[in-house]
This record gives sequence, structure tokens and C-alpha cells, in this order.
Amino acid sequence: SNGAIIAAAVTENGGEPVRLGIVRDEAAVLEAALRSALRDSDLVVLSGGTSKGAGDVSHRVLSRLGEPGILFHGVALKPGKPLCVA
Repeated sequence: SNGAIIAAAVTENGGEPVRLGIVRDEAAVLEAALRSALRDSDLVVLSGGTSKGAGDVSHRVLSRLGEPGILFHGVALKPGKPLCVA
């Protein structure tokens, strides 16, 4: 459901969304998908995939993709969910 909402927001703001679907939460698979998306797009939005603990591979992959890198990982907000902006 997040994909449809994000795609609609992109369209509403003049963009052309390209939905890439679900990517497994495995570092190599995620990194390949992100590198491909970054090559072909002006903006890449991930929904889901970040969490607390060792199971969070997305922030490790994002930190390897170059500038600007991770701007922040986590916010002091309650109630809230894990958040990463890169």
C-alpha cells in the first residue's frame, strides 16, 4: 500500500514514478537494486526495511553508496518508527 501512495505523491508533484517492487532484505540484493535505481532515477524512495538491531541491512548498504551518504538514522520521536534519511 505504501508504494501506491508514494507513486501518487510523486505524480502529484510532477514526477514520473517507477515502481521497482519488493526487494529482499539481503545486503547484496538490496545494494544491486539501489545502484541500478540510482543510475536510472533522480530520486529513490524506500519504504520499509529500516529497523533497530542487527537485522537492519538498509543503513549499511546506504552508507556504501557514496555522497551524500546517511544524513541521519533515527529520530527522537515517540511514538515513532525507525527512520533513515540518506
